[in-house]
Amino acid sequence: DLCSQVVVSSWMPEEDWTAVWRAQPSVRAYVVLGECDGGQSGLPWETWGVRPSECFGAADADLPPPPWLVGPEPAADAVPPFQADGWARLGATEPAVAAVTRWMVGQGDEDAPRGNSTCATVFVRG
Repeated sequence: DLCSQVVVSSWMPEEDWTAVWRAQPSVRAYVVLGECDGGQSGLPWETWGVRPSECFGAADADLPPPPWLVGPEPAADAVPPFQADGWARLGATEPAVAAVTRWMVGQGDEDAPRGNSTCATVFVRG
């Protein structure tokens, strides 16, 4: 069991740890730092609530899909796991989140190969 109220993860590998954090009663928020929405941090659906088919765009058509994008697509009416667990996602429009994202992008990854440069995303218990 975790006793933390806030969990911070930087560049979670291509797997998802967020379900474990959401299941802990003490955790009120978690922050995921890294390439968001289907990049190389976490998993598209499980971590970010983004369908894998929405992650690999026309710019990537000449590349094979990464292994974490291969698999069954969630049903059209599926609710992202974090929402189903009663959590909300705060994105780059939140001032504090935007400030962290700007600082991280300024550290040298503004030229990310697929355009999904580093971002900060905060998830809060509803």
